[in-house]
Amino acid sequence: MVGSTKSIGVTQTSSDGESRPQGIGSTRQISVSEARDALAEMVNRVAYSHERVALTRRGRTLAAPVSVEDLKTLKALEK
Repeated sequence: MVGSTKSIGVTQTSSDGESRPQGIGSTRQISVSEARDALAEMVNRVAYSHERVALTRRGRTLAAPVSVEDLKTLKALEK
């Protein structure tokens, strides 16, 4: 799909398995395949909107991309 974009979801799965709209201050959970389909949008949201995203596969959280600003903060905390 050259030239098309796919929006990533705006829901969060709660501990009881229910999907709910994302709340302020929460971490957006999206599947790796969904992130792959909308990579540019996800990167922009993390980098410029400072949204938190957790990547999941089969319901397990695998990774969380961070902005360069957050990476610098994390590195400073390690010292």
